[in-house]
Amino acid sequence: SLVEATDLPVSVKFRLGVDEDSINYLEVGKIIEDYGASKVTLHARTRKQMYSGQADWTAIKKLKDELKIEVVGNGDVFFPEDALKMVEETGVSSIAIGRGAMGNPFIFKQIKDYLKTGAYSKPDIDTIIDTILKHYNLLVEYKNERIAINEMRKHIAWYLKGIQGSGKFRNNI
Repeated sequence: SLVEATDLPVSVKFRLGVDEDSINYLEVGKIIEDYGASKVTLHARTRKQMYSGQADWTAIKKLKDELKIEVVGNGDVFFPEDALKMVEETGVSSIAIGRGAMGNPFIFKQIKDYLKTGAYSKPDIDTIIDTILKHYNLLVEYKNERIAINEMRKHIAWYLKGIQGSGKFRNNI
């Protein structure tokens, strides 16, 4: 119905299946293609897995080989090296990044740099703090201060994950 109701491209994201006993992504992908979607994104885990275990990139490759429409890979991309590895192993032309971008919006530029030059840089603490403040100000602008403060608690933890002495920064922020 959506494909028929718009001239815009329609894409669908789905998982491998509900659980290990109901893996149906190839069938679902084919149905989506047959109904006219222009691309699909496969989150290479089951619903039961949520975000645990390892994403099944072989399933992404199988779906890519099976469909004529574009297949976007999703799952376990946390570093630029992961993005390149997914492209090489699955043949997808694009990837979707979820948890890998939480607290690290820099990953997109890092991937671009890595694919172009073979190297990338990590942001320094000043860049991270500036990004946290910009993020906070945007939340205040689009929501309100109370909601922004509550939401930023988890984001700040993600931004500062792995940084030595980050407890001091979290408390100051």
